[in-house]
Amino acid sequence: MDPNSCGSCSASVMLPNLEFGDNVIVPAIQRLHDIDDVSVGKMVVNSLQYPYDEHSAVILRFLLDSFVKTLEHDSSTETQLQNQLTPNLIQPRFKTLITDFSAIISFGDSSLDVGNNDFLSRTVFKSNYPPYGRDFGDQKPTGRFCNGKLVGDITADSLGFTTYPRAYLSPQATGKNLLIGANFASAASGYDDKTAFLRHAISLSQQMRYFKEYQSKLAAVTGSTKAAFIIKEALYLACFGTADFLQNYYVNPKINKIYTPDQYSTYLVGKYSSFIKDLYGLGARRVGVTSLPPLGCLPAVKTFFGLHEKGCVSRINTVAQGFNKKLNLATEKLKKQLPDLKITVFDIFNTLYDVILSPTTNGFLDASRGCCGTGAIPVSLFCNRKYSTGSCSNASEYVFWDGIHPTEIVNQVLLKHEIPLTQQIDYYKEYQPKLAAVAKVQKQHP
Repeated sequence: MDPNSCGSCSASVMLPNLEFGDNVIVPAIQRLHDIDDVSVGKMVVNSLQYPYDEHSAVILRFLLDSFVKTLEHDSSTETQLQNQLTPNLIQPRFKTLITDFSAIISFGDSSLDVGNNDFLSRTVFKSNYPPYGRDFGDQKPTGRFCNGKLVGDITADSLGFTTYPRAYLSPQATGKNLLIGANFASAASGYDDKTAFLRHAISLSQQMRYFKEYQSKLAAVTGSTKAAFIIKEALYLACFGTADFLQNYYVNPKINKIYTPDQYSTYLVGKYSSFIKDLYGLGARRVGVTSLPPLGCLPAVKTFFGLHEKGCVSRINTVAQGFNKKLNLATEKLKKQLPDLKITVFDIFNTLYDVILSPTTNGFLDASRGCCGTGAIPVSLFCNRKYSTGSCSNASEYVFWDGIHPTEIVNQVLLKHEIPLTQQIDYYKEYQPKLAAVAKVQKQHP
């Protein structure tokens, strides 16, 4: 199996939270699959972007039913609907794609790294050996810091992608594989380039240089016009900050003796703002950024910094919360400064913190230790099956896979809470004219 394939992508994968109306939705989707790829690409509209709640489910069901009925009419009806909806073109090679995102482009650290560090000779932060990846695809390690899928993978699944964007340094990141995006994330990277330099990872500045290089390669594959469309309509994911604090600030006296955590947070958020502005200047318009998690609750952090404290290390959690507040304020400012920018900060702090405080309520047995090795410190090499005590039998019972990273099932929980209600309402408002257009065509061709 291709390590970048999501395997069997069914309707239940594309529509994870729709547990009702399958007698309508599934046949409609199956009917869409029978239509030629070009027609599907022309007919699928933006309104199918976030089918995560009951309101969206109603919209989705109505639209799918409308598509099925409309496509059974003659070509003039199809042309009329195309003209009124002005939909985004979808890459025809992905037959089950129900999304208006042309691609997924990721920047970040180990939370999003899908194997770039495998190709870095000097870094020790790798996960291309067992037991990493034991529950992913064909149960082989791929460079993901997890037992299975990362949030980026699950995002691709939920949006209907049938394969995942490759790690940019991978030999597979070439040709048509570039059409669905690329992943530039590197474990131990951060907003602060010095964080990556200390750990021989790919710095944020270098990730941006790779992104520019990617744009040139994409244009060579598909032409400049289509490449510009893909860049503009892509979903951009960014996850930084954890390594800045845990692998730089708290262990680097050259920084922590000069700057307070609050001052360093301000510095990092300044780097974040510059990054988003640069990304915007290169064509990005839709961006999802993660907050810091509850750093003080990570098993490795509790081991190193919580010797006299029961439970989470409160002072480090307070720093993470302070950073998140600054991140949110900076994001609101960016929205006002950059026209047409749609950017959301995904609050993973509170979601993960709730799971950690009440593991059994959320279906977990252990939130204090990782599944890998001793569960306290092991990350990367120290989780390597050759040098560790092995791993737990069922990772789904654990909140953490290793000393830092959550298990796949927790990544699923985080993704489920990533789409804020306010954003769903905003998109619902955008649906209205498109629904009216569909209804008008249906009325003319009952």
